[in-house]
Amino acid sequence: TEDGKKGGFSLRGNRYQRWNNCGGIRMSNSKRYKSESRVNTLPVEKKSIIHVGIDFGTSFTKVAYAVNGKSQSIVYFTVGTESSPYLPSILSLDKNTQRIVFNSHDLRNSKIKYFKYAMLDPTQSFYFDNSNFRYSQITDFFEFCSVFFLSRVISFSKEYIISELRINNPDDCDWNFNMGVPLDNFDPDKKRVYDLVLHAADKLVQQYNKDEIEINQLNNFYAYFKKSESKKKPDYLNTLPELYAEALGYLND
Repeated sequence: TEDGKKGGFSLRGNRYQRWNNCGGIRMSNSKRYKSESRVNTLPVEKKSIIHVGIDFGTSFTKVAYAVNGKSQSIVYFTVGTESSPYLPSILSLDKNTQRIVFNSHDLRNSKIKYFKYAMLDPTQSFYFDNSNFRYSQITDFFEFCSVFFLSRVISFSKEYIISELRINNPDDCDWNFNMGVPLDNFDPDKKRVYDLVLHAADKLVQQYNKDEIEINQLNNFYAYFKKSESKKKPDYLNTLPELYAEALGYLND
């Protein structure tokens, strides 16, 4: 590669380049992930089961994965100039283009924070800074912010895992995405919201796999999804109470 590194990602304008020890492979997404370590050195066998665990946090989001219940590792994100397992749970708002942007470091954009809890109680407008208050009045605004954020987490985590495991054909693997939910949010009404945004995020990855989107486009997608797709959640998407998810790792060890 141009800077002589191995096993990581390098930003090239609006594209990033992924490489491994065998040569370079260009990808079309606009963010990058940097590999901290390559725990899994052998290619994944066909029909391997990959479990991806998402800790969707109020301030930070973390992702870990396991292959066939054995090999386990962590997804590292590039945050600014650092590689970290902690991804800030923040989106940016470009007021000029009316777009919501994932993992942006443009200081001219304003920030959308705490949408995880705001989606459970949209009346709590203090979760949104005053300059963007009018956007928070859009129906389901915080829900579809969570949908977009999780769609990017799913997409980039999957790309990271594909690179780490040197998967030639991702369709040869069975992918499962499990998201932890705080116990105090696990009542039926709140769990329904978590289930809904996780399912919608997975659907958005399939239909619109980019790291920025117009507010109206995202709003229309989510409104249509809730009417037509929300009752068809696939088996590979699950929400689990966080303590149960943690205990399950020990039970299956």
